[in-house]
Amino acid sequence: MKTPNVNRINGRFFEVAFERFGGYGGLLVLRNPLACRFLPGRATVPIKSQLDYTVVHKTGVVAFVDCKSFVGSTFSFSSLNSRQVELARRFNKWNVRAGFACWFREGDKVSYFSGDRLIERRSYSAEDGLVLGTLSSMKLELIFASYGEKY
Repeated sequence: MKTPNVNRINGRFFEVAFERFGGYGGLLVLRNPLACRFLPGRATVPIKSQLDYTVVHKTGVVAFVDCKSFVGSTFSFSSLNSRQVELARRFNKWNVRAGFACWFREGDKVSYFSGDRLIERRSYSAEDGLVLGTLSSMKLELIFASYGEKY
């Protein structure tokens, strides 16, 4: 099996866990549909530029989250989609929670990084973000407490 396929499988595995643990925490986790560009001859090409999930807290507060899976214990800013980072920053500017849930497979840690806290040309470890737990024990409701509120 080629490496891109393995990465895609691990990424999808993390997304399934993200959806499941969101439900366990009393959150509504909705997968955002992909946008498409139409080509001649009825063909379509998916456009991957928006964030993966809309997460709704029981209080009605909304967060937009993109799931990322990394082999090592760190990731660099350049490994993120620049359009997704910009979108997360635009949401953050209007006090809407938006960012990236990252699974670091080497240490089995899941962390949340808000879009407005990501700086170009920098490398990040799990401890640099808000640690949500491990793959088998994520607490996604912490995303909503990351701005100081207690839910």
